[in-house]
Amino acid sequence: MRNELKLRIWRNEGIGEFLHVCNCAHPNSKVLHQSLALCFVEQGAYKVSHCGVTYSVGEGALLVAQSGEFTSCEDFEGRAKYRVFLCDPKALETIAEETGNRIRGGRIFQSPFVCDEPLGRVFLKFHTEMDSKPSALESSSLLRELVGAMILRFGNRRADLLRLGNERWAVKRVRDYLEASYTENVTLEELARI
Repeated sequence: MRNELKLRIWRNEGIGEFLHVCNCAHPNSKVLHQSLALCFVEQGAYKVSHCGVTYSVGEGALLVAQSGEFTSCEDFEGRAKYRVFLCDPKALETIAEETGNRIRGGRIFQSPFVCDEPLGRVFLKFHTEMDSKPSALESSSLLRELVGAMILRFGNRRADLLRLGNERWAVKRVRDYLEASYTENVTLEELARI
């Protein structure tokens, strides 16, 4: 059947949960988010209730729900297609520490919606590549690329960019470690400790 609901759900340990939904025509119930939740609208138009305010959003929008926020969604057209990422709270906390605690203690983003084509492409790359079961290092890097791009472009406060100096010795140590451990599933956290 052409308009049959298609739902794919998977989890990447330490990163979060992923959903890919096609032909959803039913409203969902009110959801309280425990961590950052992102929903990219690939097709359709929606009426979204976010923190008690109702918005209309369409194709290309990236919906952003943060910890402690309520959302619910209703599809206008009955041909909804969207991708959802529910970030693991510990992964987000780690990124917060790396970015100078910008995420803790409040909202990361003021707006619940971001309509930005380059950021949409970063989200789609992240979501589709996470479906291919990448290594722990690649998964962690993809998450940081996404959250970093969001903070730089739409964060509440401008991110402080680090000045780079002579890191050749650190790069060499990491490269040597990777060469010696090429058969292992190395994480970004392990490399950071080197």
